[in-house]
Amino acid sequence: MRRFRRQDEQGSVLVMTLLTLVVATALTLVIVASVISVNRSSGVTRQQSVAVSASEAGVDAAYASIQNSALTLPCSWPVSGTASTATAPDKVSVSAVIKYTSVANSTPRCPLAVGEKPVAAVITSTAQTQVLSGGSSTAKRTFQSSVNMTPIYGNGFDSAIFGDKGIVMSNNGGVTGANADLYTNGDFECKNGSNRVVQGSVFAQGRIIWDDKCRVDGTAWAAGAVLKPNNNQLNVGGDVKSGTGPVTLGDNATITGKVFSGGPITWSGCTSGVCVSNGSPSAPMAKPFPRWNDDWDSLQRWETGGFQRLSPPGGTPCADVPAWIQAGASVWGTKTLVEVTPTCTLAMDNSNNNWSLKSDLVVMARGGFKWNNATDFTTAAGVTTTKNLYFIVPYSAGTPSCSIPEMTAKNQTTTSALVSVMMYSPCNISIANNSTLNGQVYSGSVVDGQNSFDLQYKQLPVFGVDPNSLPTLSYRLDVLYKREQN
Repeated sequence: MRRFRRQDEQGSVLVMTLLTLVVATALTLVIVASVISVNRSSGVTRQQSVAVSASEAGVDAAYASIQNSALTLPCSWPVSGTASTATAPDKVSVSAVIKYTSVANSTPRCPLAVGEKPVAAVITSTAQTQVLSGGSSTAKRTFQSSVNMTPIYGNGFDSAIFGDKGIVMSNNGGVTGANADLYTNGDFECKNGSNRVVQGSVFAQGRIIWDDKCRVDGTAWAAGAVLKPNNNQLNVGGDVKSGTGPVTLGDNATITGKVFSGGPITWSGCTSGVCVSNGSPSAPMAKPFPRWNDDWDSLQRWETGGFQRLSPPGGTPCADVPAWIQAGASVWGTKTLVEVTPTCTLAMDNSNNNWSLKSDLVVMARGGFKWNNATDFTTAAGVTTTKNLYFIVPYSAGTPSCSIPEMTAKNQTTTSALVSVMMYSPCNISIANNSTLNGQVYSGSVVDGQNSFDLQYKQLPVFGVDPNSLPTLSYRLDVLYKREQN
């Protein structure tokens, strides 16, 4: 008997195959969509992590910027714009805003007013990633930190001559020695009849004016103009810089380095690459005049430095005080600080013109000093090591610019090879007429060196200086907190 297949089952295998393919495709699409979603979520998470790390790094970079800022505190990091980093596949931009508080004002701000000293800072660093290819979002994170700031001071007495209001040199002589630099917050002037030699550099927050023959072995750098109005010889072994300009040099000027000016330059020696005009060389780093006082704290610092404190016997006439100090200096075997009270002007005349030092000596006189005639400072018999001699008019005894109490060396004031002298006064200091010194000269007003005044730079150790008057080299930062901001 003949049998027939059932016709209603034909094509079922094909249908099942197609259904399987449809289901598999759908599942594949779901899996692909899930993977894309997970990857996108992972990319966003990675961007968030990168932004967090970058914003924290911006805080750390701001720390370093503050610590190395010295007198010019940064208001941002970087100074302008943003810093960019690339960590494939992410790119992130970061910048930090820095604000300070001071003793006078607790409102965070930047910049501070002139003279304000910072005590704390708040740093806010923000980082933002770029949009990834195929994405639509970015990650933005902010870190903030608060720090206390403790200044780290420099020496303050690292110049051969410091004249806060000006330095005037005339009629021969020189300032010699390694790093024998001159600094003024006013003008430096090499006047008529001068044949001055400076083996270091000259820095002026005012102008540099060469009226006659002068030689500077280092750099000549002024915030204002640099002028050589005549054709007398001028030699500069380094660069000539003027923050604002102009620079005007005579035809007989020889500049070994280059000439930079914020304004025009007039000099026949200008060639391509030697003169750079209308630029921005800025001003030299500002340095404050250090304050040396005779208050209790200051005198205690001298004692910590190993000095005994003495005063002339009560009732000693001012005219007899120099002779009393002179006699003691030759026998005091201990470092000695002499406080001259009441206010006396110590006048050295022919009766006491030779001083012999057995040990280091400090003389503080609120009335000032006068060396009217030839005066020699030497070591006592048998002394073979260098002794330091300090003549100090305390800062509070005068108001710069002042001429009284005065400090003047009128004629042949000299130091031997084993004596280094520090002359310090808030008022004018004048040294003239074949005077030859080893040491340093610091005036809160004007230093006037005339008629063959020679100074061999020798840096003396200092004690009792008001630390707040010293130049700030950097800051120590104590972190109060560093955290992410929502």
